[in-house]
Amino acid sequence: MLIRLSNIAENFIHIIWTFWQQPINLDFNTNKSFNSGAIDIDIKYWFFNNKKIGLDSYSFNFGFICKTKGFLAEEIIHDEHFGIRIGTSIKL
Repeated sequence: MLIRLSNIAENFIHIIWTFWQQPINLDFNTNKSFNSGAIDIDIKYWFFNNKKIGLDSYSFNFGFICKTKGFLAEEIIHDEHFGIRIGTSIKL
């Protein structure tokens, strides 16, 4: 799901729900598994620079993830957890 914050295409709230079934102990030679899931929300808002100093625009980025136990690509914690991300982006 993508929610626009303004008419500017780069401003958004991006919400991803992920659900998966994972083998117990990552043993792919068994049919025993458990269900896992995660919700990941990213917010990006761009600020545009009207001055011609080489910096076209910059953004403030905020995100969080809440997940249950299990493996999820790009997440280093396999147990359930709540994580927060904060950052910036620039366009030259």
